[in-house]
Amino acid sequence: MRTLTAILAGTAATGALLLGTVPAIAAAHVQQDGARIATIQVFSSGDIYRVELLKQADVDQAVRLMNGQVKHPGIPIGDIVRGSSGVNTGYDWHIDPATFQWADSTAEACDGQPHEVSDAGEWKVKQYCPWTVKVLSVAPEN
Repeated sequence: MRTLTAILAGTAATGALLLGTVPAIAAAHVQQDGARIATIQVFSSGDIYRVELLKQADVDQAVRLMNGQVKHPGIPIGDIVRGSSGVNTGYDWHIDPATFQWADSTAEACDGQPHEVSDAGEWKVKQYCPWTVKVLSVAPEN
């Protein structure tokens, strides 16, 4: 009987903990109207770049990735546009927000470092998709 009581108490505590996280997730979803900027760090170099997220599903996934709630799909991918967008500060390129998405897998050709994309002569593909990243923040576009 003691074991059953301990299991039930543990289950209740776990349920309360899980329920406590739901309002925060729901609030993040409700408060997100309009474009968001995701700040992404590429693990292998530590380089940071930024992408504009237009679709709510992409914003929600970025928040889940940032909070460690999911791992997949976790590869950011989109078409490279030469020239500054004001979002990807420090680089002479940005990701076309209309083509951005989160993927489970991508071609190796588009994996690399943000600073490598800046050298247009070396970067041979039209997309950028770093495989090992961490979402550092998701914030409203200014």
